[in-house]
Amino acid sequence: GGATIGISGATQVEELFLEARVPIAQDQAWAESLSFDTAYRYSDYGSGVQTDTYKLGLEWAPIQDVRVRGSFQRAVRAANIVELFTAQGFNLFDAPGDPCGAQARDPNATVAECVASGVPAGLVGSSSLDSPAGQYNFLQGGNTELGPEESDTYSYGVVFTPRFAPGLAITVDYFDISIENVISTFGGNNTWAACYTNN
Repeated sequence: GGATIGISGATQVEELFLEARVPIAQDQAWAESLSFDTAYRYSDYGSGVQTDTYKLGLEWAPIQDVRVRGSFQRAVRAANIVELFTAQGFNLFDAPGDPCGAQARDPNATVAECVASGVPAGLVGSSSLDSPAGQYNFLQGGNTELGPEESDTYSYGVVFTPRFAPGLAITVDYFDISIENVISTFGGNNTWAACYTNN
């Protein structure tokens, strides 16, 4: 729906990282083995963005046939070249009608809000705002101010490797993952809805 404009931009990252697996106990009455895992990574993207990621984990085998493990991980994802540097340009998105028009009038789009968004007062509720093709223009592009996404993962698991069945391994794991500051497109329809529902 619009011109394709070339991308111009670059990123640079310098990182420092370490990983360690620390044995705590082995061949004890209470533990066939017990070990601690950890990892750390520092990243500097050269544009004022620095991140830290890390992992802490514990693995315990009370007997040779069973291992129990748990960990916490902080991960990040920095914006890529496309997300940072895509040129601003007009594109098309599909919608049944303009929220201030006649065909798909948004009940949250009051006359005052429509006027505040740039619609002339005399056109609010008019079919002249509705596109016969069901397509509308929106300005889209990258954002050099994007910060990194962050996620926290808690995981717990059990591994069964019974000696009576050589080669058999049964693993059950649980993951709880939460992500903040997700880098994503918002879209034309969501932008419209946000204008009239959330001001």
